[in-house]
Amino acid sequence: MKYLVGLIFALVSSCSFANVFYKIEHESQPTAYLFGTMHMVCHVDASLPSEVTSAFTNAKQLVVEIDLTDSAQQRYLQQNVMQQPADYLRKHLTAEQLTNLRGVVENDLGYPYQQIKSLRPIFINALFLQHFLDCDSQPLLLDEMLTQQAQVNSKAIVGLETVAEQLALFDSISLQEQVQALYEMAMNPQQNRDDLQELQSVYLNDDSDKLYEVMRSQADFDTFEQAFLSQRNKNWVTELPKLIASQPTFIAVGAGHLSGTDGLLTLLRQQGYEITPIPINFIR
Repeated sequence: MKYLVGLIFALVSSCSFANVFYKIEHESQPTAYLFGTMHMVCHVDASLPSEVTSAFTNAKQLVVEIDLTDSAQQRYLQQNVMQQPADYLRKHLTAEQLTNLRGVVENDLGYPYQQIKSLRPIFINALFLQHFLDCDSQPLLLDEMLTQQAQVNSKAIVGLETVAEQLALFDSISLQEQVQALYEMAMNPQQNRDDLQELQSVYLNDDSDKLYEVMRSQADFDTFEQAFLSQRNKNWVTELPKLIASQPTFIAVGAGHLSGTDGLLTLLRQQGYEITPIPINFIR
């Protein structure tokens, strides 16, 4: 599996619909909104669209993938940020590869290799992704921003899954495969930088047709979709109707979860919800 591709796909929409923001309606139930996010947007002129902020303001609760305001989730994450065994990189890379990776981590990322070498591959990958986006200004952290605003305004925050469940997804991939993908990412910075910036541009322009075309061209698309998207969507859609029925709700999840046969939009429609796309513009 191309690990970077999987991570990128989780961050941005692959939907063949025209938008990443939707109104969800059902007879005799409060209106809900579904926002497909890119967790970090690196553009000096980007801001949260007014249509999104208005819907969020009127919502009584925020539904996210994981509620990281929950102290139990915070503790679990802190306790499981390290990979076991701690010297896993040495076990799965040659001496030459290890030297190459150390050089990239220290010279490009600017982290002491000893400080991060025992982190789970997913967290080292995250450091590379942030580096490849190469922000010129403070990035727009969509999920974090919404969660903070929910706290400030005393909105209920509900997580659709736990940290343990998300980490288990990555643990289902062999450690050798994760390490090899991490190494390939580190050794191909320009390609990864170009891919991320292209995807960000497509997301900000709300051009889902182009985005879908880009995603379908990636290797292992079908494998990743089943493992990281389809089953999770099916799990979530068993919970969402109950949450939506109780009070006005704003749902914010990685936009890759929106589309496809097992996408949230399709699954919610199958349960009788009316889904209305709302065009938005991220660029001021």
